[in-house]
Amino acid sequence: METAPEQTKLPRPRFLRAVVAALLMSVVALLIWFLPSEKAHTVGFAILIATVALALLNWLLFFVTRRANRGLKVFVRILAALVSLVVTLSVTVYTLAPTQLFYPRNDEELTSALAAYPAAEPLTFEADGRIVSGWMLHKTEGKAPLVLYFGGNGEIAANRILLLAENKEISAFDGCNFAFLDYPGYGTSSGSPGEASLKQMGLDAYDALSTREDVDASRIVLFGFSMGTGVANYVAANRTAAGLVLFAPYADGYDLYNSMIPVFVGPLRALVAFRMESVRLAESISLKPLVFASVDDGVVPFASSERLVNAYPAGCDFVQMQGLKHNDFWGSEDVLQRVSQYIAEVINRGA
Repeated sequence: METAPEQTKLPRPRFLRAVVAALLMSVVALLIWFLPSEKAHTVGFAILIATVALALLNWLLFFVTRRANRGLKVFVRILAALVSLVVTLSVTVYTLAPTQLFYPRNDEELTSALAAYPAAEPLTFEADGRIVSGWMLHKTEGKAPLVLYFGGNGEIAANRILLLAENKEISAFDGCNFAFLDYPGYGTSSGSPGEASLKQMGLDAYDALSTREDVDASRIVLFGFSMGTGVANYVAANRTAAGLVLFAPYADGYDLYNSMIPVFVGPLRALVAFRMESVRLAESISLKPLVFASVDDGVVPFASSERLVNAYPAGCDFVQMQGLKHNDFWGSEDVLQRVSQYIAEVINRGA
């Protein structure tokens, strides 16, 4: 008697559904990746990583449970679901959270408006293929002191320089030129913002400006606001500066993350991609900075600023404010007067 030929076993429907789901997620990731946005690239990358993780888990689930008893199958499926959830959330937080710290933009109208001010000079230079752009506002002639400013996450050079050119705030910097270079992705600077790119941009800006004939390299004052305080601290720790002024500084990126969702402690600290540990950089800064922080800031925790100021070996002139919101420092006459006094002292000391 002839026996019936052995039929080829087909893959289980559950496994096929998992494969189809993984392929669909990959297609979504690729479509998002090709959207004309840096944030879209980050989202696409996160989805792609999550897809790979889920695909591997599905393969593991298929091979482990194909001959297992019902109890083991249930346990493995629950474990796989939990691990899948943790991996997906971890990748999402690590890759997407930093994009919420930055708001890259450009404004051609502001750039055109600056053309009416002869003292405003557009700056563009290249450093190892990186394009850095910004503006310098000239307040004096010849070889002069320079205030090198690093702005907050929503600031661009054209906006700040135009405000200084039109308002009395610039009087706080009498006797100095004032330069503001845009972060990667801001203005017409190339690249995308992140901890490494901001640090490199800070050094690029200092190195390029300190060699100019109209800049006295021995009298450069570094100035940072909010996000830019980390960059200012990094430059101060790696280059020579006459002074350091900080508005609303933070000790590190962990504090910024925890100010939004207070969960980044212990092992969860590994999910913080933008760490910018100013509190450690401060240990290498020999000068005495001028720091302003407000208990009513609402964006940068006052306790974070306090933790930072205690880290400077030479001490710190810490001005504790009340009633000032995060964006009010620039509009405070008391703050600008203290800044003016500090800058006058440090640049005259280096004269």
